[in-house]
This record gives sequence, structure tokens and C-alpha cells, in this order.
Amino acid sequence: MLRSVLLTLSMLLAASQAQADERIIGHMKPFTNELLNKPISLPCGVTIREWRGQSKPSPEAIKMMDSLCTKALNNFKPFIESQGLRSPRSGSLSWNWSIVPDGHCYRCLNDTKFRFAERFVRDELWGYTGRDQRYTFTISTVKRPIFKKVFTHEMFHAMSMYYGLYDQHSQDDYVKTETDEQLAEKFVEYMGYH
Repeated sequence: MLRSVLLTLSMLLAASQAQADERIIGHMKPFTNELLNKPISLPCGVTIREWRGQSKPSPEAIKMMDSLCTKALNNFKPFIESQGLRSPRSGSLSWNWSIVPDGHCYRCLNDTKFRFAERFVRDELWGYTGRDQRYTFTISTVKRPIFKKVFTHEMFHAMSMYYGLYDQHSQDDYVKTETDEQLAEKFVEYMGYH
């Protein structure tokens, strides 16, 4: 009897281990074990739910991101109006953010084999914003000078999608994305991060 119980337990343990090691394709949002114990809510409306990689959450990094976020939010409407555009929605921004390693490793920013297998843009990226997921994913090296540009660029996409500007672009998803990409680049320049 004891032998059959031990055999059953060892089979269950082996089965659970196989499931834990199984890599999941196409699940962009963070898994439960990737989430911060306490999400970081920035006053601008961005909630950082995942932070993994080279840098760790620090008061300085959070303050810098909040400053970039607030500056982008305050300049979004004047910028799009300068481009002859208007956003159909208003209100307070509410957007999810993940800071992840930029490599090709499993669950990293450029993991197009598993985590981002269904990502519309297949190139190697420093940031990606998913409209359907209502999530932005950026590099984890917040101390690198490029981070400000990447954060501002992706912040534009988040605001464009949230406030309905993205949906006003051409009906074709490829053209919508290209148009939004061009506007994000102009926004980065407008904000002074060339």
C-alpha cells in the first residue's frame, strides 16, 4: 500500500514538474510569478506591474519615469493638434507597463518564439505597445540614455491607443501602425529626445 502511494506521488510530482517547465506561446501579459508584489502606480496613469532585468525599482528610477510620463501626457494634446489631429476620447489615462530584459531569452522583450510570438511587429525592439493587451513593454536598462527616448516613444503609442488616435488612422493595421510609428518618432523629437 505504501509503495503504491509513493509511486502515485512520484508520478504526480513528475507531471507537475513537466507542466512547470512547459513554455507557453503567445502570452504577452506577465504571468503571476512575474508581477511585482505591489504594482507601482504613477500619478500620470501608468501602472508598472512587472519589473525584471538589469535595473531594479528604485526611488530615482520611479521618479524619472513619473517625470517622463507626466511630461508626455501634458504634451500629447498640443503635439497632436500641431499635426492637425484630434483624439476622440478624453479622461485620465489608465495603462499597464512592464519593464523587461531586452534579450531573446524566454519571456524577454525580444522573445518572438514564445512570449511575443503573436506580436504584430517582429523586429528586434526596445519597446512594444499592444493595443489589445493595453500593455507597454520596455527595456529594463532605465539608467541608459536611450531609455528616455524609448519610454517617451512607447508612451506616445499608449496615449494614441488609449485616447483613440490610433483607431483614426487608415483601416489597415499595417498602415495604422506605420502612421503611429511616424507620429511617435515626431513626438520624441518634439519632446527633445532625438
